[in-house]
Amino acid sequence: MEMDAIMLPLLTCLFIVFDSISGNISACANHIWKSSEMRRGLYHKFGSILLVALAYLIDYAQRFVDLGFQIPIAAGVCTYIILMELGSIVENIGKINPDLLPAQIRKIIGLDRKED
Repeated sequence: MEMDAIMLPLLTCLFIVFDSISGNISACANHIWKSSEMRRGLYHKFGSILLVALAYLIDYAQRFVDLGFQIPIAAGVCTYIILMELGSIVENIGKINPDLLPAQIRKIIGLDRKED
């Protein structure tokens, strides 16, 4: 596997790790950190990593086995996971420091401050 081929799954894993870190910081900063939630989140992250591995395995297998389709799926799976993690990271950052996100972005991701 050449370096360019390694970059997309590596970047995907880095986004997954970054989201895990930002989520833990957010939970600690807001005093809502629970080990059960962390375990559930880690299981979801491992599921994402397994999905990336499966997508690359399917792409590789298509070279040798007729799976009924000839569509490369790994890039699409990685792109989807990166976008999903990016949304979560932005949400976590907004929970860590609400002043970093403009009101319009806060409204879109559901982090509106309720004024009393």
